[in-house]
Amino acid sequence: MFFLFYQYWGFFGTAAQVGLLISAPLLSLALVGWLMRIDASGYYAKLAALVSFAAWVLNIVMLGSIFNLPASPNAFAVFALYAFTLAYLLNLRLLLAVGMLCSYIFLGARFGSWMGSYWVSTGEYPEHFLLTSLLFFLLPLKFKQQHYDGFAAIYQILAAVVFFIAILILANWGSVSYLPWSHSVIEGLYQVLGFVCSALLVLYGIRQQAAKLMLTGNVFFALFLYTKFFDWWWDWLPKYLFFFLLGLTAILALLIFNRLRLVVQTAAKPDEVANV
Repeated sequence: MFFLFYQYWGFFGTAAQVGLLISAPLLSLALVGWLMRIDASGYYAKLAALVSFAAWVLNIVMLGSIFNLPASPNAFAVFALYAFTLAYLLNLRLLLAVGMLCSYIFLGARFGSWMGSYWVSTGEYPEHFLLTSLLFFLLPLKFKQQHYDGFAAIYQILAAVVFFIAILILANWGSVSYLPWSHSVIEGLYQVLGFVCSALLVLYGIRQQAAKLMLTGNVFFALFLYTKFFDWWWDWLPKYLFFFLLGLTAILALLIFNRLRLVVQTAAKPDEVANV
């Protein structure tokens, strides 16, 4: 679809361009509805939904270009709304993740505007995404997603990944924080927060028997640990000894987390027997 627009778009007049842009998402959405009725598996309807979303994005972007409208973060809110609608209509996890990313950009841009920065620079301040990550992580706890396969996991895993990436950046570059303290204090604060939150995520994943959440917590705990080891020992330890200590610590952490997982699973078995 992109190359069709790219190759032949200039041959159409303004009226034809506007007509094509408006009709493309509507026709593709009608195709989605028709395929839902005739395709029991939903595979082709999901493919058509991806095409419909792409047409929707092109519609907004190209109409803004034709009429010389200023760039606005509100477009990402429209993208997110359409992506969430199609995701829940077709149980389409890819569009759920896309909707979340568009929501991150929109909410981060709005938060940045409230803090006095231009919305295009929203990615320069990772704190814009912390609150949104917490909201997305808690959303499946408040609103159950049992009728949508994998949605709860996507909400929590993607929210955790964005949250920890933001924390990891702030833990190493305190200058990009809004906090009115020295860079060393800000970095130390976010380093502690990163260790605590990643360990809590591991424990939460063990408690819920959610292997992917536990793995996400393990990965970011190891990343935070690696950055601290790098700060402490990289300059004066031999490199082979540095990586030996790093690997040894990672193995020790895995053993501890696996031990905790076994303890939780053992404690859960009597409850299962009692329920039976």
